[in-house]
Amino acid sequence: MTRFLLGRHSNLVKLSSLLFLTLLLVYTFLQSPGPTKQFSSHKDSYAEPHTSSQTTPHVEDWGYDQILLLGDSLTEFGSLDATGWALNLSRRYSRKMTVSARGFSGYNSYWLNLATPRLLNEFPTNRTKLVVLMIGTNDSVLKGRSPQHVSIDRYQHYLNEISKNIRQITRNARILMVTPPPISSPVVFDYYTFESMKQYRVACLNAFERIYEIEGDRVAVLDMWELFGGNQTYLDPNYDPKSLDTYFSDGLHFKGKGHELMYKGVLSVIETKWPELNADNMSVRLASNFLNAPAEELGDDEAASRWMFGGK
Repeated sequence: MTRFLLGRHSNLVKLSSLLFLTLLLVYTFLQSPGPTKQFSSHKDSYAEPHTSSQTTPHVEDWGYDQILLLGDSLTEFGSLDATGWALNLSRRYSRKMTVSARGFSGYNSYWLNLATPRLLNEFPTNRTKLVVLMIGTNDSVLKGRSPQHVSIDRYQHYLNEISKNIRQITRNARILMVTPPPISSPVVFDYYTFESMKQYRVACLNAFERIYEIEGDRVAVLDMWELFGGNQTYLDPNYDPKSLDTYFSDGLHFKGKGHELMYKGVLSVIETKWPELNADNMSVRLASNFLNAPAEELGDDEAASRWMFGGK
């Protein structure tokens, strides 16, 4: 037993000595200076990181201002169809403003109201200059036929809430409210009716009047029924909605001529109410006549910047 303990003690001593030597070698290695970097004649290949104390020059904020389109499938398809009104609006403001369509097929004012704060905060809030709001078509579906239905009173409430969110979050955005458009049949898809849609048009106009008392000229309305029918002909009990077939692909959604009327209607309100947002009154971002640009081979960055951004 004694021999066993002595042998074990001897092994512990050897292990401790080995551990001490290992730690000593590591310490010595860490204290020694690193190898001298070898430089070739190609100095740029081994250039040290830039350590200049110069601060980054101020760069002007060149973010694009924003037009936000909020709505249901009439807005969503407006950005997807080849002749879509939202797509044409984006072309109209190319290099001047960003047009972002946030249309959600099947949505009503209740669901859109819940989503609006997040949609508005998707962009720098000071950049949003105009919100085009077209909602209500799905609210008007017959009660009990679809969860989309929202009563007229609640519909008006949600229009007010959406406009309030726009006012509080964006601060200076204009609001263009668009009435739910007519449909081109007495009944579409079994639960959209011409008469119900007419009632939600009136509800939207009434909501606009109340919102206008708060917002003033910051808000405007586009009456789609006057745009499509005109002179209140749609109020005649004998009015045939099928006369609107030329504007709708399935009785509910726009086709080419419908998109065109919607596009021209939006532009007309902008040009009349808010000329500062008229694309014709805006300059394009970055110079467009590249034939007048300083060539790269001249190496004159200042001249190129003056051409591109303006200034002296």
